[in-house]
Amino acid sequence: MEKEWRNRMRFIIDMVFVSAMTILIITFQIPEAVGNASEKEFLKVLFSQGSNLATFVISFLVIAVYWVKNLEYFGVIEKIDKTFVWMQLLYLIFIMLLPVANLLFMLFPEGAGPRMLFSVLMILSGLIAYGGMYYAHRKNLLKKEFDFDYIKKFTKQLLSEPVIAAIAMGAAYINPYFWDAAFVLIPMVMVVSKKVKVKLAKR
Repeated sequence: MEKEWRNRMRFIIDMVFVSAMTILIITFQIPEAVGNASEKEFLKVLFSQGSNLATFVISFLVIAVYWVKNLEYFGVIEKIDKTFVWMQLLYLIFIMLLPVANLLFMLFPEGAGPRMLFSVLMILSGLIAYGGMYYAHRKNLLKKEFDFDYIKKFTKQLLSEPVIAAIAMGAAYINPYFWDAAFVLIPMVMVVSKKVKVKLAKR
């Protein structure tokens, strides 16, 4: 039963991530005038959508990072219980709200508010992921082949995105575009995290 729950939970999570990524592009708004525009007008409209495109890319990459981490997450979990299932469902609520924050980005591209909302959602989803792994470790839901040091460092790495989101919130108070720049740290953190995991696996 626990194995079946785990498989169905992974299926639901994948569907939610696919839906969130799809909603991002659906909410991408193209002006109606583009259909009858000349080549110069088309290029002007295209460049004017640069901010929206950047917002879409940032949002997509953030969701993609969470999906990749979720793959790694379930790679160390052998079984689940009802409490863990509800923690994951709560986690998915905040993942599904990320496209809402993305839409607000497009409606208010100069505002700090949508950026703050996006950061809060990242912080909450990251903390729940951390709490879920901590709970799984305490309840012996993890695969036996992973030693304590690996699990401890992996669990800490789940806090990297919430920390970056918190830093980005502070940057947004200074200038909203500093928030955008702060998210360059996410792929950098993933590269470093990958190297750490490779070293741990060799031990």
